[in-house]
Amino acid sequence: MASIRSLRPFAWLLPTVALLLSALGQVFPDNVAWGQDSATYTWDSVGADFADPRNIVTQRGAKDQVVFGRSSFAANRALLDNWYRNYLFPSMATEELFGELFDKRDNLTKDLENASDPALHQYLLEVAYEEATRRVTGNYHPYVRYNAMLIVGSLNQTEARMLGGLRYPAVRLPQAFDFMVDELKKPDQLDVVRVAAMLGIERHLRLVRQRPQDQPIPDGRRAEVAALMQSLLDEKAVPASRNVEGHTWLRRNAGDVVAALGAVGDNRAIFDSLVRIVGDAEEPLSLRCAAARALGDLVYTDVTGIDAVATVRQLAALAAYACRTEDTRAKEEEKAVEERRGASRGSGGLPGMGGYMGMGEMAGLGSAGMAGMAAGGPPSDVIGAGGVGGVGGMPTMGYPGGMATPGMGGMTPGGGGGKFGPGGMMPGYGGYGMGGMSPVDQEMDELIDRVRRRLKQPLHCVLLGIRGPQAGRAPTDALGAIAQLAVDDQQKAEITQVVKALDAVVTATDAQEKGLADMLKQVRTKVRDLESLLPNVTPAAIEPSAEDALPGGGAAPADAAVAPAAEEPAQPPAEAGTNKK
Repeated sequence: MASIRSLRPFAWLLPTVALLLSALGQVFPDNVAWGQDSATYTWDSVGADFADPRNIVTQRGAKDQVVFGRSSFAANRALLDNWYRNYLFPSMATEELFGELFDKRDNLTKDLENASDPALHQYLLEVAYEEATRRVTGNYHPYVRYNAMLIVGSLNQTEARMLGGLRYPAVRLPQAFDFMVDELKKPDQLDVVRVAAMLGIERHLRLVRQRPQDQPIPDGRRAEVAALMQSLLDEKAVPASRNVEGHTWLRRNAGDVVAALGAVGDNRAIFDSLVRIVGDAEEPLSLRCAAARALGDLVYTDVTGIDAVATVRQLAALAAYACRTEDTRAKEEEKAVEERRGASRGSGGLPGMGGYMGMGEMAGLGSAGMAGMAAGGPPSDVIGAGGVGGVGGMPTMGYPGGMATPGMGGMTPGGGGGKFGPGGMMPGYGGYGMGGMSPVDQEMDELIDRVRRRLKQPLHCVLLGIRGPQAGRAPTDALGAIAQLAVDDQQKAEITQVVKALDAVVTATDAQEKGLADMLKQVRTKVRDLESLLPNVTPAAIEPSAEDALPGGGAAPADAAVAPAAEEPAQPPAEAGTNKK
C-alpha cells in the first residue's frame, strides 16, 4: 500500500506543518523545499474497501460493536485487521487524510481504553505497536513520524481503571520505553521524533513514580535517560541544525524528563545543571523557569552537600528578575493600549460591545503555543505566550491527571500550554462580561489578565522549585523539595521568610481593582521586600526610581545576589523567541 508521492497535492496544509517543523529547527536543503516535486516521502493508501465514505461509517460501527463487547472478538478478528491495518494506520500516513492525523490517533486511544476484553486489548496493543514503530522508523513525513512516536509513548500494558471506587493509573508498556530511548539516542534522529520520544519517556517515568511496583524501569535504562537529558540541558550552544526556539523547546522538555526521573544525578550533576540554568541570565527566561520547576520534582532523600538557603535565594532572585522583565513589557503594552484609547476618543469613540463570558485560559503556563494547530506546537519562548512547556499533547490515555489533547498546545497533565506536573500549574483567568464596553476598554481588561498570568507563572515555577508539588496547596511554612534540606532552625526561618515574600508578590498580582498601574505598583513594592532578603542588595538599590520602576537587573550571581539598580539595562535582556508565536 505504500507509495512515493510529492507534497504538492496538499499544499493547503503545508504552512501549518511548516510552522511546527520550523520551530523545531528542521533545516531542509533548498532543493527540497515545501511543495516541490523533489520533496518526497513514503505515503500509504487506505484499502479499497474504504474508498466509499459510507463503507467507512459502516465498518467503524461494526468495529465499535466489537470494542464495546457487543460482538465477539474471535469471530470478528478479520474485520478488525481490515480496519486497523488497511484503514486507521494507513490513514495516519496518507496525504489525502493528512489533516485528520490527530483525530485518528485519538480514535485509537479511545479504542484501547474501551476494550474491556483482555484478549482484544492485547491484540490492539500488538497491532498498534507494530504499525506505529514501523512508521516512526520509515521514510515518512516528519509529522507522520512524530504522530507515530506519540502513539508508541501512549501505549499501556494495562489501561487506567477504577477498582473498588479507587482509580489506578495505567501500567506502562516496557518495550515502548526501550524503543523510545533507542530512537532518541540515534545521532541523526529528527528533532520532531526526539520531542515525541521525550514526551513518552516522561510519561513512563511519571507512571512508575506513581506506582513503582508496576513495571519498574531498570536502573541501566534510567541512567541512559539521565545522561541523555543532562547532555541536552548542558548544551547551551545552538546546533547548526536547529534554531534557537527549537533548541530551547527541546531543553525545556529535557528538564521535564529529569524532573519525572526525580534523580539529582551522580554527585548532584543534574541538580547542579538545573541550578546553573536558573542563575544564568543568558539563558532564555522560559528555560530558567522550567529548570526552577524541575528542581521541585527531584527526590532529595539522603542527599547531602546542598546549600538550601543559597539555592532558595537564587530561585527567589529569578522570580524578582522575571517580575522586572514583565513590568517593563507591561508598561509598553499599556502605553500602546492607551494610545489606541486616545485615538478612539478623538474620533468620536466606538460603540459598546454586547457582554459575553470569556473563556478561561488553559491551566498551566499561559495560552497554548501555536494556538489552533491541529497537533499543538512549540510555544513561544515568552512566558505566558505559550508557556514553559507546551508541545503537541498526547492522548489522555493513562497520563497522571490526563494529558493535553492535540491542539491544546501542551503536555501538562490536566492542562495545556506548559508542563507544571500533574494537574497543571494554575487555572487561567477568563474574560469579563463586556456589556457596553468599548473594544479598547475590553483590550485593557484583557491586558491586565495577561500581565497577571505572566507574573504568576514564573513565581509559581519558583515556589514549586522551593516547596515542591504542594506549593499553593499547603501552608506557607510547610517546606518541601529544596526547602526541606534546611539543616537547622535558622535556615528554616530564612527560607520561610523568602517563601512568604514570594507569596506576597503572588497576592499582589490580584490587586487589579484600580487598574494595571496600581497592580504593577503593588507588585513592585512586594518585589522590593523580596529583594531586601537577598544578599548584596543595598538599600539604595531597592529605592523606587522617579517612575517607580522595579530595581535591580542583570543576572543573579552564583550566590543568589541581585545586581544593584545602576546595572540594570534600559530594556530587559531579549529572551530567545520573545516575539514568536
